[in-house]
Amino acid sequence: MAWNGSGTFLRVQNFVGDRDAGPPDNVIDAASMDSEFNNFKAGLENCLALDGQTLPTADIPLNAKKITGLADAAAATDALNRQTADSRYAQIANNLSDVTASTARTNLGLGALATLGSPVPLTNGGTAATDAASARANLGLGSVATEDTLPITKGGTGATDAATARSNLGAASRPNIIINGDMRISQRGTSWVTPASGSYFVDRFKYGSNMGAVTVTQDTGTTPPAGFVYSLKIDVTTADTDVATGDIIAVHHAVEGLQMQHLNFGGSDAKTVTLSFWIRSNKTGTYCVSLINGAVDRHYVAEYTIDAANTWEQKEITVAGDTAGTWTKDNSAGCYVSWCLAGGSDWQNMPDVWAAGQDYCTSNQVNLMDSTANEFYLTGVKLEVGSTATDFVIEDYTTELNRCLRYYFDSGRRFVFWNGWTANGTSYYVTAMFPVPMRATPTITYTNDAAACFGPTSATSTVDNRQVTATRISTCSANSSYFIDYVDADAEL
Repeated sequence: MAWNGSGTFLRVQNFVGDRDAGPPDNVIDAASMDSEFNNFKAGLENCLALDGQTLPTADIPLNAKKITGLADAAAATDALNRQTADSRYAQIANNLSDVTASTARTNLGLGALATLGSPVPLTNGGTAATDAASARANLGLGSVATEDTLPITKGGTGATDAATARSNLGAASRPNIIINGDMRISQRGTSWVTPASGSYFVDRFKYGSNMGAVTVTQDTGTTPPAGFVYSLKIDVTTADTDVATGDIIAVHHAVEGLQMQHLNFGGSDAKTVTLSFWIRSNKTGTYCVSLINGAVDRHYVAEYTIDAANTWEQKEITVAGDTAGTWTKDNSAGCYVSWCLAGGSDWQNMPDVWAAGQDYCTSNQVNLMDSTANEFYLTGVKLEVGSTATDFVIEDYTTELNRCLRYYFDSGRRFVFWNGWTANGTSYYVTAMFPVPMRATPTITYTNDAAACFGPTSATSTVDNRQVTATRISTCSANSSYFIDYVDADAEL
C-alpha cells in the first residue's frame, strides 16, 4: 500500500477474489496476509515523519483544514503558531509607531517632524530658522555681504582692489621683493674680469671685496635648477688663503626702501620674512647670508650649509622682522641682502639675532678664496613676507626689465640724436625720455657715436629722473651738422 502524497492507497491482495475462486485457490494463506499487512505498514511509515523517521516526499494537502495545538516556536526552524506571530507583530508596532507617527519618531529618537513653516532645530540637522539670514547666523556663517567688499572674517579680502586685498591678507604688493632674482637681466654685459669693489654686474647685484680676485659671469653653461636659465657665477682667479681680520668678499643686493616699506621693520609690528635661493659650489661647508639696514648699523646674520659639492641646493632662511633700528621707507636704500664668501673677524657676529653694526658672517664661514679651483653659483633669489618660502615666479621679461631700468639704463644704441643747421660756437640741445622713471636723478655717462661740426666729448646735460637734455657746442657752420650719443644713466643704490 503506497501513499504518493495524493491520498491514494493501492491493495496488493484480493481476499474476496480468493474466496470465490473455489478449491484449491480459495485458501487465504499466511504469506498473503503478511504481504498485505506489510504493504499497510510501509504506507503508514511513509505518511508522516515522526521522531526522526522518513520525511514525506511530497506536499501534504490539508483540504482547507488546520493544524491545532502547536507549541510556541522556540527554534528558527519551528512552525509559528498565531499566538507567537501576534506577539512579534505587536512588538514591532510598538517600536515603530506605538499607534501614532509622533510616538514612533520619539521611540526611534528621530524627533518631531517640522510642521509647514516651522524651523527644524539644529539638533535635528536643521537651521532653527525660516529665513536665510537667521539660518546663517545660527550656523555661525555670518551674513552675506550686500556690498562689494567681503570682510576677511567672512572669507573675503576686505578690499575691492588687488593691492589692498594683498595688503589686508598680509601679502606684499609684489611677492618677491628681490629684483632680477633669476639673474636674467644683464644690461652691463655677461662677464667681468677682476671687477672693482662696489661695481654691478647682472642687474641689481653688485660685488664687494678687498681680497683676492675673481671673474664674475652671467652663467648659462652650468645646468641651472629646473625652471631657470641663468645664474651668477663667481670664479676665483687669485687665491687668498689668509683671511685677515678686515678682509671681506660678498655679493650684495640693495633693496629700495619703497620696495620693503610694507615690512614695517623698525616697528613693533615688523613682519617675518623668508629668504630663499639656489646655491652651488665645489667647496662645501658653512656659508652666511645677512640682512643689513640702509644705514648699515643693524644686521642679522644667518648660516646655511652647502652639503654636496657641485650640486644645486635650495636654501630657506626665515627671519623675524627687526623691531628696532632705522629702516628707511623712501627711495633710498632700505636694506642690503649679502652673501658672504669669506670674512675676517671684523665682519663676524653671532647668528640668528638682530644686532647693532655691520656684520656679514660668523666665525664658521668658509673661505671660498683659498683656491683658484673654487667657484660659487647663485640664482632663484626670493625675499617675501611670511615664515615659509613659496615657489619662485618667473616674471615676463618686459616687467622684470622695467623694474631694473628704474635703477640703471644702458641705451645700448643711439639714444640722443641731433641733426640740422649749425652756426659755429652756438649751443644745440636735444631731450630724450628714459624708458621708465628712475629711482632718483641718475648720473649720466655719454658715449659719442658720431658727430659733424661738434666735438666728440663736449656734451653737457640737464637731467632729472624722467629725462635727459644733452647740449653740445658746434665747432663749425654747416647745413648738415649732427651728433649721436649713447647714454648710460645710473641711479643705483
